[in-house]
Amino acid sequence: MEPFLDDNGKIYNPLEVIGRGECAEIIKAKDSGCDYVVIKKFNSNARANPRGRRKTNHTGKLREANPLVFKELKEISDKNDCLVRIISKGKTSQYEHFILMEYIKGKNLEDYLNDQIIEENNKLISCFEFGKALRTLHLNDIAHGDPHLANVMIKSEKNTIGAVRVKFVDLNMLHSPKFVYCRKFNCFDSLNVLKQDLKNNLEYIGKGFIRCLEDFNYAYAEEFLKGYNYLY
Repeated sequence: MEPFLDDNGKIYNPLEVIGRGECAEIIKAKDSGCDYVVIKKFNSNARANPRGRRKTNHTGKLREANPLVFKELKEISDKNDCLVRIISKGKTSQYEHFILMEYIKGKNLEDYLNDQIIEENNKLISCFEFGKALRTLHLNDIAHGDPHLANVMIKSEKNTIGAVRVKFVDLNMLHSPKFVYCRKFNCFDSLNVLKQDLKNNLEYIGKGFIRCLEDFNYAYAEEFLKGYNYLY
């Protein structure tokens, strides 16, 4: 893969593809200062994605690479520590759009809970922090839109026993009354997106636990709800 040059003229060298989806590749890369970043490179046909036309996912055909969507998502990720930080954007020599995000060294929540080496207490803490982080977004009138276990990154805090940090990734379905698209579709009045965000999450967390553990783990679900209700 060739190096990525963003709109600010900064070069990023790709290291490996760490994920592939219907519309994009996720690439681990390194900048000139040897810091890791994540690049989300959109396929050339991503701008024709019909899902961008739905009210529940109205971030535009280019999704995060759309200049307006990118600006709004970057501003909101800079102000909310539980969202992955969006850094910059650009185009490849083949005119494929890409965005750059912070690299989070850790596991997604699904893999974290399924890791037999991690202590049970840390798993319970991560579910509590997951609920608290989602509630923090909702208190700020932000709905993630797709808050399932694989979109939650768990990072252990250095030098702190049992401390974990939660970050939401995959922000292309984020809702906020400040977003132009949300105002256009009036989603906060016509759709109860915050309640839907929690409802989707409860469904996904249950399915995720069943997939990971072969049996629903009520302790994890209870910790998530405790975390979500902690800030009431």
